Amino acid sequence: IITFYQQTNILDTCIKNIIDTVDKTVFNYEILVINDNPQINLNKISQKYKNSCDISIIQLPENCGYAKACNIGIPNAKNEYILLMDSDIIPSENWLSELFRTYSSLKNPGSVSAKILEADTNHLFGFGIGVHNVDFILYKRHGSNDMFSEKDRRFAMISSGCLLLKKDLYIKIDGQDEYFYNADNDLDLTYRIHLLGKENVISTNSIVHHRGHVSGNIRTAPFRQDSKAYFFKKWGNRIQTNTLDMLKELYSSFPVQEISNKVIIVNFSNSLSR
Repeated sequence: IITFYQQTNILDTCIKNIIDTVDKTVFNYEILVINDNPQINLNKISQKYKNSCDISIIQLPENCGYAKACNIGIPNAKNEYILLMDSDIIPSENWLSELFRTYSSLKNPGSVSAKILEADTNHLFGFGIGVHNVDFILYKRHGSNDMFSEKDRRFAMISSGCLLLKKDLYIKIDGQDEYFYNADNDLDLTYRIHLLGKENVISTNSIVHHRGHVSGNIRTAPFRQDSKAYFFKKWGNRIQTNTLDMLKELYSSFPVQEISNKVIIVNFSNSLSR
C-alpha cells in the first residue's frame, strides 16, 4: 500500500525498486497506490508497470490525509499480509525476505518495520520510538549504524514508512485514527498493536532508504504539532514504554570507558505550550 501526494518521479523510483528487489517466484504480491492528490493523474505509472507487476491506482476524489488514504486502501488489498510504504522509500536487495524472516521469528507478531536509512547520508532515519513525559523519543534519529541498531529490536511504537503486518490485525484494531491526518498516526497504530501484547520489531537486515522532503507542508505544518498534542491528550498517563531502559542501553554502546547509570532527559519541546 503506497500512499501518494506529489512527485511522480520519486514514486516511479519506489515502484521500480520494489519490482527489481522482490523475487516473484517467492512472493505473490500486488502494488496498490492510493493517490491522495486529485490534481495528479497516475495513469502513466500504471501503464508503465502493468506488465511487470500487479499494480492498481485508487484515485481519491479529495485530499484525505495519510491515515485515511491507508484505511481506504486496506479493504482493497487481496492478500493476507499488507505492507505500508511511503512513496519516497527505496528498497534494497532482500529487504522483503528479511522482513518476513524477522516476522516468522516472533512468538506473537504484530508489525515489523524495515531499518530505514536516509538516502543522502546513509544514517539512520530513526530506530524505534519511545515516550517520556509529553514528548516522543526517536532513538538514533539521524544517527550512525552501531551496536544498538545491529540487531532486531522490539519497541512499543515504530514507523509506518515500511511496515509489514497482517490485514486482519489492521482491521481488528480499526485501522488508523484518521484524526491524526498526516502525522503520528503510525505511532498510535503500532502502540495499539503493542497493547494487544503483540510485538512491534525493527528488522535490522531489511534495509530501505528514505528520500524525504516529498510531500511538503501537507505532511508537516500545521498538522505535526496538532497531532502530537492530540496523541498525548488521547493517551495521557496510559502510555507506557521502556524509554529510560532503552536509552541506557543506547548510551552504553558509545565508545566511552564509563557511563553513569542515570539518564537525564532535557526536554525542549513546545508541546506544553500547545
